[in-house]
Amino acid sequence: MKDQIKRIIEMSKSGALTDDQATALIDELMKKSQAEGSNESSSERGDSREERRRGRADRDRFRERGPWSRGPRDHRRGPPHFASFIHDKIHEKMGEAFRGFNPQEDGEDNSITMSKFEAPSGPNSEFKANSITMSSFADVMLQQSKMNENRIDASRVEDLHLNSSQISKIGVAGSSLKDMQLLKSEIIGTHFHGCKVSDVQLNDESSITETEFNGCMFKDVQLSNESEIADSTFNGVSIQDMNMGSSLLDGLDMNGVAFHDVHFMNSTMKDCVLKGASFRDANFMNCQFSEVIFTADESWSLRKKGFVDMHFENCQFHKTVFSDCTFTDVTIRNVNLSDIKIQNIQLSDVEIDGNEAFLAAVGLAK
Repeated sequence: MKDQIKRIIEMSKSGALTDDQATALIDELMKKSQAEGSNESSSERGDSREERRRGRADRDRFRERGPWSRGPRDHRRGPPHFASFIHDKIHEKMGEAFRGFNPQEDGEDNSITMSKFEAPSGPNSEFKANSITMSSFADVMLQQSKMNENRIDASRVEDLHLNSSQISKIGVAGSSLKDMQLLKSEIIGTHFHGCKVSDVQLNDESSITETEFNGCMFKDVQLSNESEIADSTFNGVSIQDMNMGSSLLDGLDMNGVAFHDVHFMNSTMKDCVLKGASFRDANFMNCQFSEVIFTADESWSLRKKGFVDMHFENCQFHKTVFSDCTFTDVTIRNVNLSDIKIQNIQLSDVEIDGNEAFLAAVGLAK
C-alpha cells in the first residue's frame, strides 16, 4: 500500500490528479486496507478447507475480471488491481459531476485505464461507448466518422482532427484537450467539466451545439467560415485568445465567463444572456448583436471587473440590454442602435464617436 500511496502523491505533483482526487484515493486505500485486515482475521478463524476454497474462487474471479474487464469490480476479495481501483474511484467522483450522464453501452465498450493507446482513425469509423481514465491518445484523424457515448476522465487528448464527422454524447472531466480541428463537423450533446482546452479551430460551417462547459479554461479558439456555437451553457469558464470571423454565437447562457483578448469580425451574437461576464482587450468590428443581455450578478467582484479596453466599431445593436455594467477604456464608433436598453452603467475613459442615439441612451447630452 505504501507504493500505491507514493504513486498517488507523484501523480498529484505531476498534475495528473488534483489534491482532492489524491486525498480521496488515499482515504479509500486506507479503508480498503483496514477491511482486508478484518477479512484476514476472520478467515483465520474459519475452517481451513473453506479458506482454501474461497482463495481459489478469489483467484479465479480476479483472473476473469482483470484490470480492463467489464462489469463491477470487488476490491474486498482477491488482490485488487491498482489501475482498476483508480479507475473505479475516479469514475465514482466524476459520475457525481455529470449529474447522471451515463451513455448506453453496447458490444463495443472498453475500459482503458492509465494507458497510452491508439484511437481509431480513417474514414467511416466509429469510436463508441468507451471509458477512458488517466490515459492519453493522439493523432486521431476521422473522416465521415463518429465519436459518441464515451467517457473521458483525467486524460489527455491531442491532435484530434475531424472532417465531416461528429462528436456526440461524450462526458469529459478533468482532462486536457489540445489541437482540435473541426472541418464541416460538429460537437453535440457533450459535457465538459474542469477541462483545459487549447488550440481549437472550427472551420467551414462546423458547430458546437447543446453542450455544457463547467469550470473550463479555453485558450486559442478560432471560429471561421459560418461556424457556430449554439444552444449551449458556459459556467465559470475562462476564454483567452478567441478569434471569430463570419461566425455565430446563438442561444448561449453564459454565467461568470471571463473573456481576454477576443476579436470578433463580421460575426453575430444573438439570443444570448451573459451574466457576470468580464471582458479584457475585446474588439468587435462589423458585428451584430440581437436580443443579447449583458448584466452583472450578485458578486461585487464580477460587477467591478466589467468591460475594460473594449472596442465596438461599425456594429449593430438590436434589442440589446446593458444592465449594472462598468465600462472602462471603451471605444464606441459608428454603431447602429435599435430598441436598446441601458441601466445603471458606470462609464470611465469612454470614447463615443458619431452616434447621438447612443449618447442619449446612456443619459449623456447630445
